[in-house]
Amino acid sequence: MTYRPDPGGVFASDTHRRTLGHLPNPPDPPTTVGDFVVRMGPDAHTDLGEDDASEVLSDLEADGHAEQKSGGWKQTKAGLAALCAPVPGED
Repeated sequence: MTYRPDPGGVFASDTHRRTLGHLPNPPDPPTTVGDFVVRMGPDAHTDLGEDDASEVLSDLEADGHAEQKSGGWKQTKAGLAALCAPVPGED
């Protein structure tokens, strides 16, 4: 699937950034892919089914931004830091 570029240029796409933003923070309990897709449902800019969400989550995991724990997904500390960091080139 093709996704819009990430406006900050940090993530593989805007969908990857938005997906990570909807995952639980590092200290919170993980969420299953099914629950995650329901949680993202109201996000009008992202329309992912379970297969596409699983693919994006795997990409985020490969980049060190998300991890699977206890049968679910959550942000890593590095993922949360990347989300909260200033956008490169903006003051």
